[in-house]
Amino acid sequence: MRVIQGTAAERRTTPLEEAYAHFRLDWQGLPVSPATLRLYEHTIGRFLRWVRVEHADVRRFEDLSVVVVREYRAALAARSGLRGKPIQPETLSGSDRALRTFFRWASAEGYPVAERILTLPKVRVPWKEPTLFHIRQLREILAACNPRLGDRDELLASMVDDWWSARERGESVMQAPSWRDVAELNARARERLAAAGLVDHEGLASAARRSAAATR
Repeated sequence: MRVIQGTAAERRTTPLEEAYAHFRLDWQGLPVSPATLRLYEHTIGRFLRWVRVEHADVRRFEDLSVVVVREYRAALAARSGLRGKPIQPETLSGSDRALRTFFRWASAEGYPVAERILTLPKVRVPWKEPTLFHIRQLREILAACNPRLGDRDELLASMVDDWWSARERGESVMQAPSWRDVAELNARARERLAAAGLVDHEGLASAARRSAAATR
């Protein structure tokens, strides 16, 4: 009987995890797309699972110090990706932005988030020299991306990653390979902007201008 009680106690939801559940409810009510919620589960949820394993004594925001967050960022940067390669800075930056969104929400809701957590420096994304292609090479690449082979989705995801990286340097132009890709690229770009809290959830409004969903 004691073993069963101990197991139940270990699996009891922590106040940190309860706060995340409330955070998800808020975003579901805005509403946001399932893709955004999956992004938060992949980033914030992974952080909370790491805390449960590596820092079992951290159960509430009062216990969460900036040192714990730094340890997580360092551990994530040291991990290998799915293909055994280091995780790209863009991916680390995306995880960092999601955590910042959660911490800012928690602070606004009155949770005692440590000030140093809110002012941690952002993950740096190094500037990359753009790859230039001859028009013939570009046509060959696009021709090879047959949707039936599953490459088109990877191409569009890569385009959005490159656009996001360029946007942080003040450049934000992305051209669709074909007209049929415009809507999907716009949707992916909006999800990235919404997840970072840079646009509202009624349209693509930003502080600078409003972009129409059908604009190429």
